[in-house]
Amino acid sequence: MLYLTDTALNKIALYLQSILDHGLYYQNGVPTQIPIYDSEVSGDTITIYLELDENVSGDIEKLEVIDTGGAVLIEKAKTFNKVLGKGLLVSFTFSVREVESS
Repeated sequence: MLYLTDTALNKIALYLQSILDHGLYYQNGVPTQIPIYDSEVSGDTITIYLELDENVSGDIEKLEVIDTGGAVLIEKAKTFNKVLGKGLLVSFTFSVREVESS
């Protein structure tokens, strides 16, 4: 049987990290671009952070992470209310896994 090594899984996660470009949040269907706050890779796991600063308020309908080619890599469509005067750090964590098919 063939298996991806831990090194290969780590390299895939590092590649995903290298193509992150920006985030978007949606209010009333209108997208607003924000920078990637931070990202980190540990082994086969990547965590991406978006920050909604203290000036953002109201219902946030959707968050997206966009790559350098303009494609949506991550989409979280869940409405929540963001309070004015307080920042909010949102994280997305994924593990790169090999799945055996028969």
